[in-house]
Amino acid sequence: MSNFTGLRVVRAAGVSSSVALLAMFLALKDISHGETDVSLEWHMVEIALVIILVFHVLALRMLGRLHKNEAIK
Repeated sequence: MSNFTGLRVVRAAGVSSSVALLAMFLALKDISHGETDVSLEWHMVEIALVIILVFHVLALRMLGRLHKNEAIK
């Protein structure tokens, strides 16, 4: 995978991570307001955390690759 393609993947993961963060905020808001059945909200929090974790891993790998190729000095 070229650096350009990798950057596109990281950018898409970043956008997905931002959407997941918003969804997680809304789910936690419902949980904190004392809704009766919050199992769906907790699942949303778990899914959002996985998406954010994937973004961080991809971003760190891309930074490592760019540093290895000496694109960043």
